[in-house]
Amino acid sequence: MSDPQHDPLVQVEEYGTSDPVQPDAAGDKAWKVLIVDDEAEVHEATVFALSSLTVYGCPLVFLHAHSELDARTMLSQHPDIGVILLDVVMEAGDSGLHLVKHVRDDLKLDAVRIVLRTGQPGYAPELDVIQKYDINDYKTKLELTRTRLATTIIAAVRSFEQIRTISDLNASLERRVRERTAELQRVNRELESFSYSVAHDLRAPLRHIMGFNRILQERLGATLSVDNRTTMDRITTATARMGQLIDDLLEFARVGRTVLKKVPIDVNDLVTKIVQDLYPQLGGRSVTWRISALPPVVADRSLLRQVLVNLLSNAIKYTSKTAEAQIEVGVCPQKEPGVDTVFYVRDNGVGFDMQHAGKLFRPFSRLHTQKEFEGTGIGLSIVSSIIQRHGGKAWVEAQPGAGATVFFSLPG
Repeated sequence: MSDPQHDPLVQVEEYGTSDPVQPDAAGDKAWKVLIVDDEAEVHEATVFALSSLTVYGCPLVFLHAHSELDARTMLSQHPDIGVILLDVVMEAGDSGLHLVKHVRDDLKLDAVRIVLRTGQPGYAPELDVIQKYDINDYKTKLELTRTRLATTIIAAVRSFEQIRTISDLNASLERRVRERTAELQRVNRELESFSYSVAHDLRAPLRHIMGFNRILQERLGATLSVDNRTTMDRITTATARMGQLIDDLLEFARVGRTVLKKVPIDVNDLVTKIVQDLYPQLGGRSVTWRISALPPVVADRSLLRQVLVNLLSNAIKYTSKTAEAQIEVGVCPQKEPGVDTVFYVRDNGVGFDMQHAGKLFRPFSRLHTQKEFEGTGIGLSIVSSIIQRHGGKAWVEAQPGAGATVFFSLPG
């Protein structure tokens, strides 16, 4: 390489002969290229060929290493190197390949682009090297004319910048996830504190009200007028309802914080046991139950049980004024394999107007008065919350006087 004008690296048209950018003067607006080769002429020719090249409007700055040890030192001092032009055979046969392993395995520099240049392709066959080592390009020194070297460097720098941008975005995303997770944990702690306050600080006054009301009734006894006794009974009823609202509110909050423990569930067995447990709610009246063959699912057993208890309890309640009450538990036919399984609970009770259906899954929203049917309006909100946490959804269809059907889906 004593005559650069005839060297394969520089035999194509001139780009200009501006002086190369020095590392100390490059700042952040330059791409660092590490030339690793034990021949000084290769360093000179490479710099001559690329000194005026820019990528994304930024110049190249060249770092030099004449051995594997030199290269390791340079990489420790400049971890932001974008491209390594690497000779295979230097002081120790395959030292270039050792350096590749060091860059990828030890330094974990995944973004840097490694272009292997060899003057002895038979010593390091291209296919073997690319299969065994994490390099990005393979060139023989004879094929690297000035234009080809320039296009190789441009492609390598662009790839380096894209990988670095993606890495920065991933790091930013991970940081935001950590921040959001910490914030969520803080909110959960506040919710737990709030739940404790609700359970303790609100229940205590209610217990006092009910206790004093009972004492008054016992002390006054027969001296109470009918109106006064009615008023005191209303206090007892209202206090009990407030206690139930508090319990339901706590349950709604608990559902949102419970860690899902998904297990295989025999839904038929679960429904059968729930129906047996709910018999006391029937109050001696007759109900016709229709329970289809239900497929097994993978879900949180306690939460799925709560879904079914709430839906079946509602069906029992809203058929309480129906002469021949019927309650059905079934599953919709799957249109294709792999789609969500859709279960339903259907009754022939009072039903409701579908224009109000949007309110059903809101906490404490009710379509019937307390005098018509007792309740707090939290049951379907809990159902919706549980099903959403499982990745499904809940919805309803109904007609006034013709009953209602609540559907819920679970991922297959």
